[in-house]
Amino acid sequence: MFENYLEDAHYFAAQAEIYKGDSSTARRYYRASIVSAWSAVESFLNFVGDFLQKDPRCPPYEVALMTDKAFRLNGGLFKITDQPEYHRPEDKVKFLLAKFMPQYDLAHNASWSALVEFKKRRDSLVHSRSETDTTELDEYEAIVKRGLSATVGIVDDLCIATFGRSLRQRVKDLGLY
Repeated sequence: MFENYLEDAHYFAAQAEIYKGDSSTARRYYRASIVSAWSAVESFLNFVGDFLQKDPRCPPYEVALMTDKAFRLNGGLFKITDQPEYHRPEDKVKFLLAKFMPQYDLAHNASWSALVEFKKRRDSLVHSRSETDTTELDEYEAIVKRGLSATVGIVDDLCIATFGRSLRQRVKDLGLY
């Protein structure tokens, strides 16, 4: 499903470009692009969580982290419980990279810093306290280009790290470099 969200994000960004003469419509498409791109990240992380849950070599506390379940003492043993325990997507990304690609340098990775900024923008949209969207179209365009490219880059890095293979080229081409 994460590929569909990336395709949606790309589509909405392209539509925003077409409707630049109508700022209200263009903003609507840019917002949809941002939310869809971040949904792709969360969907991919859920996909990886399901994959790790089926891998008997994966420790239960790692499965708990990736599947948003609590890992608690239960009857004298630590077990995954049915109790939900939310873990930030950024923490899941960091965990996967540390586990499967320990040489990955988050501090010096442009995609990582762009993704963190992109999430802040997504959060400001989803949890908005403003009645109107006053973001300039040029600013939205830059945010979406950088954020969508970062999203595709990080998801590709996670695919390589976790599964040993890159995203399909048609999906990698959805980044707006």
